[in-house]
Amino acid sequence: MKDRVLVIDDLALWRNIIKEALEENYEVDTAASLKEALDLLLAADPYQVVITDIGLSENETNTDGIDILKAVHRHSPTTQTIAVSGRSAVANQQKFQEEYHALVFLDREVLFNDMDEFIAWVAKGVALSKEVDYGRINWFSDGEG
Repeated sequence: MKDRVLVIDDLALWRNIIKEALEENYEVDTAASLKEALDLLLAADPYQVVITDIGLSENETNTDGIDILKAVHRHSPTTQTIAVSGRSAVANQQKFQEEYHALVFLDREVLFNDMDEFIAWVAKGVALSKEVDYGRINWFSDGEG
């Protein structure tokens, strides 16, 4: 059975680009909205990685992706999350990692310029998800082991 990845983006073009890049190695589900994503998250076994756009609409103030990051962490703490946005100039990488539990925040430019880097982050997320799931990570360590 393939590892499971959920891709959430309001733009069908980006959902399809990411799905096509990953579906050879992963079982990939997609969602276009916060509601669709939450329905999938609650209805199925946990995903190893959830990739979400932060603004899930054309509204510049929309941050539904942050709600998804929080929901994933509550529902399935072993699932690793990757936040993606074209509005990354306003993003605080450290805040996304510490407060929203995202593995990484990537500017959408990575998808344009270096899909291999993006795929490597997904692979890292899958590996970390399995380590957490199997209890190999010591939550009280300094992150070194």
